[in-house]
Amino acid sequence: MKKKKNGVTLIEMIIVLALMIMVLSIISSMFINGSKVFSSSDVKSALQIETQKIQEKISKIGMESIGIDSIEDEDGDSSIDVLDKNTELVDVDYDEVKSKLTDIDGTKNNEDLTKNKWLSIREMKMSFYEENDDGTISMGTPVTMIEYRKDSDAKIGTLLVDGKEVSANVESIRIKPGNIDDDNGTFKNTNSILINIVLSEKKGYSNVEYPISIDVKFRNRFIE
Repeated sequence: MKKKKNGVTLIEMIIVLALMIMVLSIISSMFINGSKVFSSSDVKSALQIETQKIQEKISKIGMESIGIDSIEDEDGDSSIDVLDKNTELVDVDYDEVKSKLTDIDGTKNNEDLTKNKWLSIREMKMSFYEENDDGTISMGTPVTMIEYRKDSDAKIGTLLVDGKEVSANVESIRIKPGNIDDDNGTFKNTNSILINIVLSEKKGYSNVEYPISIDVKFRNRFIE
């Protein structure tokens, strides 16, 4: 008598399907995590290139500039004439700034973050010396060197330096005078400014923020 072959039982099918689902879940999780890592790395590398360009252009301007002529705040409705009067800085949530400065390029930033005086800006004009026809040197017409364009409802804006776009991934730009620790520290009498710029880009599974801090020295500072 021939024995009848037993078919696959329902329990066996359920076990096999459960194992297949488990394996697929593990593979899918590994793929997603791997994609996140590669995507974050790609975005960060791209932002690093942008930060180098920003630092080079802004630092070069500082070396050629006499100093700040005027500042327009982030709302675009108040012009601060730096060379005409002392400027009151605006208090901002410094915990937010501090959190963005704690991790720059994967390393701890040891900058002193005890001051809560920063100014969010939209535009900054700077003054330069120029040579006249007779060979004499005088202060030229102020030039808009830093411009930040962002819609009111947008998180990210575009940064222009000397009229040229250097990044379309700027979340914020804040400045404060280099002499902020002095009792009378203002933009008017400072020989340098500190600039905090936060770049941000969302791509695929990644949302990367990349903060940079630039110390701009005015090499041709006008001495009254």
